[in-house]
Amino acid sequence: MRPHEALGMKTPKECYAKSERKYWGPDEELNYYGNMKSRMVNDRGFFTWKTKRIFVGNPFSGYYVGVKERIDKWTEVWFEDLKLGEINPDTLQIQVNMLDCNAWSSCKT
Repeated sequence: MRPHEALGMKTPKECYAKSERKYWGPDEELNYYGNMKSRMVNDRGFFTWKTKRIFVGNPFSGYYVGVKERIDKWTEVWFEDLKLGEINPDTLQIQVNMLDCNAWSSCKT
């Protein structure tokens, strides 16, 4: 490994110090029941659904989201009891339907 000017011409290995704090991970694994499937969000904010990567957002990294298929080919995405939006089958992006959800309260259906 090469030395770096910002580190006073030291290598990163020479400057590294292991943290004394232990990472405990998310508080608990979220369970989704019924016709909802559980999907883990990776460190980049994506989860896999039917072999496709769907971006839900970095704040959800390490947590599970619930995925619920509908008969109209749209798929709902939930975090606990909060509906985040629906996966557009054409763009594979999550869209929020403001008619279904007041921006200041959680959606519960």
